[in-house]
Amino acid sequence: MKKLIFTACFLSLSAILWGESDSDIKQKIIQSSLSSYRGNCPCPYNTDRAGRRCGRRSAYSRPGGYTPICYESDVTAQMVESYKQAHPTRNIITGKVVKVADGDTLTVLNSQNQQIKIRLYGIDAPEKAQDFGTVSKDYLASLVAGQTINVTVIDIDQYGRNVGRIQVDGKEVAEEMLKSGLAWLYTAYCKIPQCNQWKSLETQAKATKIGLWANPTAQEPWLWRKTNK
Repeated sequence: MKKLIFTACFLSLSAILWGESDSDIKQKIIQSSLSSYRGNCPCPYNTDRAGRRCGRRSAYSRPGGYTPICYESDVTAQMVESYKQAHPTRNIITGKVVKVADGDTLTVLNSQNQQIKIRLYGIDAPEKAQDFGTVSKDYLASLVAGQTINVTVIDIDQYGRNVGRIQVDGKEVAEEMLKSGLAWLYTAYCKIPQCNQWKSLETQAKATKIGLWANPTAQEPWLWRKTNK
């Protein structure tokens, strides 16, 4: 019987995704377990430094010792429940979108008549002074302007803004921005399991040269800000 490692290390993650499905929670438990393994072959589907699939050489496949959690089927219902009990507070902001500043920042008005600035998690859109900055802003506005939305807060940034995920009409807004080629994946800060999927969306947009990817010299906003602000 495998010794399933359910460490408390994931409790220290700064980016906690409240309101997750059980599948999302299982993925976070898996990622936490893998991050605790110091080798490069925790699971059969990983690759070693030479690019070879780990397969039966992985720690998961060897009896005894440290056994990472590699698959959702390894995550028990008790482990999921323990995670939920460890994170009892849901940080959800509900409000009407009253302003869209750019392709990744908006303001909502909540039921207490307070304006709250929201930064979309996981993406960085062109600044308004950059190419496609206005197009990116307008597209985000087309998705959310005037709508009452729920923001699942993941983090607070250095400017005190709530950083979170937004879904509108069953669509993840950050994903829509990436698919339309109107934002970059903010790799330095995108740490949840879904970021791998989001990277694929960016790659597809880049391959088809839609949106900002039509410009071969398009500059990442985080680099642009270093020299222009």
